[in-house]
Amino acid sequence: MANKCNGKRIVLDTFTSEIKLSNFTELNTSGFKKSINSIEWQKPVTIGDTCDIYELEGATQVPLFNQECVISKESLIKYYHGLDVEDLIINAAGVKSGVIIIILNK
Repeated sequence: MANKCNGKRIVLDTFTSEIKLSNFTELNTSGFKKSINSIEWQKPVTIGDTCDIYELEGATQVPLFNQECVISKESLIKYYHGLDVEDLIINAAGVKSGVIIIILNK
């Protein structure tokens, strides 16, 4: 499967290089600022795998979703209830396994 952006639902499963959500042409309307409803890490494979997603504030990476797998194949979800973000970034080694689903409010 490849990374997909379909309106409010973003599915990321390929982490071979840095991913910035502002690089998805489907999201570039007028500036990136988006409202995040939730981020879900689906089915991480191995205990100890990590998932690190950052909010970009200018050039600064601020931790937003930093999780470690404690039960194999158990999904983790975090709700943000409309948090406005300038941009999101996942570094090349930021997700060790599984799939990331980001749901936008707008």
